[in-house]
Amino acid sequence: MKSSRRFTFALMLGDLASVFLAFNAVAVLRGIVTVDTPLIWPLLVPLLVLVAAFGLIDGYSARTDFLSLDYASQHLVAVVTVMVAMLLVTFVFIRAEYSLQQSRLMVMLAFMLIAPLGLAQRRLLAVRRAAVRRYHTLVFVGDEASAKVFAEESERVGFERPVAYAAACADEATAERPALAAVLDRIDAGILSAEAIVLRETSRELPAGLPQRLVKLHFA
Repeated sequence: MKSSRRFTFALMLGDLASVFLAFNAVAVLRGIVTVDTPLIWPLLVPLLVLVAAFGLIDGYSARTDFLSLDYASQHLVAVVTVMVAMLLVTFVFIRAEYSLQQSRLMVMLAFMLIAPLGLAQRRLLAVRRAAVRRYHTLVFVGDEASAKVFAEESERVGFERPVAYAAACADEATAERPALAAVLDRIDAGILSAEAIVLRETSRELPAGLPQRLVKLHFA
């Protein structure tokens, strides 16, 4: 649960850095500002609009496949949309003096830098997260026979992640297959890093309270 929040925070922090670096790099090159007096507060508007746009395409979700072409296209469309919106707001609706009004080209070039920077940091973080998650455990909940079948099938297809087997209720638990409630306690305590829980039984066959715990764990 905490890793997902850290992942989202890292993405937002990366976008903040991208906006700051892109706008100021272009502004310095065009002689609008100097290194000693960078743009800061005027960048709050494009940053907030960009964060909102990425939020609409799940650009901060730990479940998004940032390595897919589908996300890449959505990412680029979002950045272009924000760029057009900023040009309209900056040069049409805002009447008072605003730092970004000094150059339309600066705004366009900055967003041209932000697009690949944002996509690159998402891909790098996704690759790093995937490498870490390879060692997270998959929990299989079922009787002894189904657990044996699952183990054989996992070996046949070359499934490399560690698998922990659990029994649905305490009456069926063994040393090799502890009760699911005990496994969930270990997950909640941070002792066990679980990537997924595979249920052989339906929720009606689980002891009272466990379906609700699984639902909370899923949405957390």
